[in-house]
Amino acid sequence: MAWLDFLKKKKEGIEEPDYIDYSELPQYIKKINQPKISEIKRLFEELQRRLYGLEESLIELKNAKIQEPNPKIVNVILGNRESYIQHTKNFIDSISIPEEITFSRTKQFCTQFERNLAEFAGRSTKAYEVTRNLIGEELAQTAKKIKDIEEYVKEIKLFLEEENVGDIIELDKKTHDFLNTITIKRTNNMEIDSLKKQIAQFEFEQSKILEEINSLSATKDFSKLNSLKEQNNEIQKNIDNLTFSINEKFSGIDKALRKFNKMSENELINDYLENPLKSLQRDKELKILSILKNIEASLIDEQLEIKDDKKEKILETIKEINESYLNNLLKEYSSLNQEQIRIKNSLLINKTEEKISMLNSKLNNMSTKKNSVQKKLNGIEEKNKINIDDISKNLSDKIKTITTRQVVIQTKDI
Repeated sequence: MAWLDFLKKKKEGIEEPDYIDYSELPQYIKKINQPKISEIKRLFEELQRRLYGLEESLIELKNAKIQEPNPKIVNVILGNRESYIQHTKNFIDSISIPEEITFSRTKQFCTQFERNLAEFAGRSTKAYEVTRNLIGEELAQTAKKIKDIEEYVKEIKLFLEEENVGDIIELDKKTHDFLNTITIKRTNNMEIDSLKKQIAQFEFEQSKILEEINSLSATKDFSKLNSLKEQNNEIQKNIDNLTFSINEKFSGIDKALRKFNKMSENELINDYLENPLKSLQRDKELKILSILKNIEASLIDEQLEIKDDKKEKILETIKEINESYLNNLLKEYSSLNQEQIRIKNSLLINKTEEKISMLNSKLNNMSTKKNSVQKKLNGIEEKNKINIDDISKNLSDKIKTITTRQVVIQTKDI
């Protein structure tokens, strides 16, 4: 059936498209343009032949006889002739035919030729005008050959225009950019694959660490660890309650303590004002009780300037801070403290938390690295959102516009 379809298309004059792999695109375009390049080469060969003719003409001009009896005039003519010949030689040297013939270099050549010609005309006009007074024929022959070269370069330029060389140069650039885009996309694809493998490896290692953490969390040591932590928290809560209780008591008599201390200047009072529980632990003989009795007496004797309503409250609080209260508080604190030390020692022996902490640290470090790789991957994927098919289609349309040939650029391996 495919063969019949081909015959049908051929009969109907429908041309089959050229299927070109993207990597062969430069060679394909070069092959299509080869006849034009060959013609440009032929044009340049002819231009070179005309340049040789101009050089021969300069020799004839240099050897031309001057029919003038006045030696001063002869010297002026000779000087200007030499100047004109040198300007012409410089002009010939400026005409650099490209070693590699391309459309863009040929276009650049024509542009540069026009600049050089204008420069030559500006520099040689005076010498030409003076010289032609006595050396007319040879000089005219030289000028004619320069004019022929100018017209011939115009023919080259006209050929470029007729063959839409501007479009061909644009096509070459688009093809170059297209191939560069493919190279970048393929490089990006390889890096994307590499980064995805890195992320997969990170995720695999993270899953292994999580399995290890879950395994440790299921052990008896981990259960014991949590139990010890709960016990420690409960003990700390009780210690905090004791601390609050004694702080509250001494806060209630703070004003009396400070006023009494101004009279007695007792360092122990300062200690209790700063930290009652710590001071009580150091006050083995409970000297604070005698101080409190003295404060009580001073309050009753009205030696401390405190209002009656506050005085009664302070006296009531001092009665509460008795030997029994302080001893019970010390005993309870000592018991809690010893139990807390025992629990903390047990926590130090239990290495489960340390192991889990190290694993979590490793897990967090790995997550940071994975996030960094993921960020890099997202950036490359965003840059890699290049629609090669659209670029390929635009390029195919450009080729058809220039050559009338329908081309399908194959990019399936990208």
